[in-house]
Amino acid sequence: MKLLMERLSPVERAVYVLREAFDYPFREIADVLGLSEANARQLARRARKHLAEQRHNSIDPAQRDGLLEAFLDAARAGDMAHLIDLLSNAVFSILPQREMGNVACR
Repeated sequence: MKLLMERLSPVERAVYVLREAFDYPFREIADVLGLSEANARQLARRARKHLAEQRHNSIDPAQRDGLLEAFLDAARAGDMAHLIDLLSNAVFSILPQREMGNVACR
């Protein structure tokens, strides 16, 4: 989880986790995050590329621990709602206001 947080933006991380760890279809990922399906696919490709790179961003240990706990709950008990809320809240918290307007219109 630390690697995902260091190398991926919140939206890349959300797409990557839902697709790679839980095999969500791109259509559902797009719906959850307010993206187009094509954009979700592009973000997944970009996430895989960034994971192969050596870039590192600083991370908040509390955020890391919360994401890890939600991931483990989803994997163990199928609590996808909490994980999706956590991932999508991280995405929406970084979007500029003008982009939030575009997401709301979809």
